[in-house]
Amino acid sequence: MSEVVVLLVLLTWWQDFQKPAQPYDVLEFYAGVGRIARVSKFIGLKSAAVDIEYGKASASKRGSRPPMDINSDAGLLLCIRLLLCSENPAAFFAIVCSSWVPVNRGSTMRDILTPLGNEDYPAVRRSNKMTSRTVILMLIAVVSGGVFFMEQPMNSLVAMHPRYIWLVELLLQLDIPTYKVAFWMRKYASLSWKRTWVWSSSRVIQALDLGPMTPEERSNSETLTTRYRDGSGAKRFKGNKSLKKSQHYTYKFAAKVVSVIPEARSAARAPELSTQVSSESLLTLFENMPWCDESKRWDEEADLRDVIRYARGSRRLSIPEGWRAVLPTTIPPQEF
Repeated sequence: MSEVVVLLVLLTWWQDFQKPAQPYDVLEFYAGVGRIARVSKFIGLKSAAVDIEYGKASASKRGSRPPMDINSDAGLLLCIRLLLCSENPAAFFAIVCSSWVPVNRGSTMRDILTPLGNEDYPAVRRSNKMTSRTVILMLIAVVSGGVFFMEQPMNSLVAMHPRYIWLVELLLQLDIPTYKVAFWMRKYASLSWKRTWVWSSSRVIQALDLGPMTPEERSNSETLTTRYRDGSGAKRFKGNKSLKKSQHYTYKFAAKVVSVIPEARSAARAPELSTQVSSESLLTLFENMPWCDESKRWDEEADLRDVIRYARGSRRLSIPEGWRAVLPTTIPPQEF
């Protein structure tokens, strides 16, 4: 675990905000219309949904960024705070896929060998940063005894992001394997076929595969792309108006996801510690942590230095006794 990530989590935990009366069970990030969170709430699970569109209109009037933009300083702190106010959480992530799917490969220049694409484009850099920050949230969910789910359209390259691969390898070292399942969204009353992938730290996601489509399902569905020839006669394709609508989960799919959450949570476990850690020993561990190249890479790819400055300057920050002396006074520290 990188030192800069540990510092970020500590600064978030020390923010003096009232905790919910009941810890969260289900968190839906990049939630759209929030159907997974809604169905979870309907069956009695404490849930919350996060999406950049929530509060966007009012933020625009104030001339500020949306409060739930994960690429903003406040947005990332909010997401971390929600996870820290959860117990054995099921965290569902539907990372914005537009930069990762084949329909935009011509502009993003992503492929299996260069999944980070052409970072000269701001949109590509934003998507890479978003994914790196999402990996932090996935890691927090797992180490707190929970489980993560990540959904993407088939052929998305998001799982080739070096930071997600880092997460998979780290979890394997902790004896926590990750799993992947492919299925048709058409089986969940979607208007289109939409072959879909889900990755998770729980094997229960295999239940999402309802088998092959029937001939009726294949014939009675919408297409998400339009094929055409450009001026030189080359075959091209682009997303149509149905593509945007397909981003919203059907209630049938949301209900299926929620149905596997209890089993996923009951089977999840936090990584075992080799020794018991008290508040005093944790302080000593943090004080002795070296600020290495891994922290530099985290800062470069996820802009964590800015988030730490934002959290450190909060008027609600209440640093426990003994910790102030060991916290770095600059980010990065002199030796970083």
